[in-house]
Amino acid sequence: MSFEIKYKGKKLSNEEVLIYAGCILALIAMLLPWVTFGARSANGFKLDMWIFLLPLGFSLYQLKNKQKFAKEKNIILLIELAPAIISAIGTFVFIADKQRVMFNKSVNFASTGCYIFIIACAIIGYGAYLNSKKIK
Repeated sequence: MSFEIKYKGKKLSNEEVLIYAGCILALIAMLLPWVTFGARSANGFKLDMWIFLLPLGFSLYQLKNKQKFAKEKNIILLIELAPAIISAIGTFVFIADKQRVMFNKSVNFASTGCYIFIIACAIIGYGAYLNSKKIK
């Protein structure tokens, strides 16, 4: 069963759908709690984690403008995957930073928003990978 998604009258490819869906999921993840401590929590925007959205904006820029910054296929693949990798590594560092020892037990205060953001980065990375493979 196949279906097509159209935006402004243009049919979107699978790569475009993956990148757009990943960016929407990343925005939703920013609204979810990133740190939870008992009854207190803070979302990604309160913790200034919106900075991780900036590299993902480059993926949208690449998708919209179809401008390639290199001629060689391996370099194009690296340029298209780099934003998702940078954001995912930053999120992993954030999660590792929230690991604490309380009452002789290791506790991680990172919450669902972090993990959903990593999934969004993986989706964007896969879409960028497929998009770079499409280049002749």
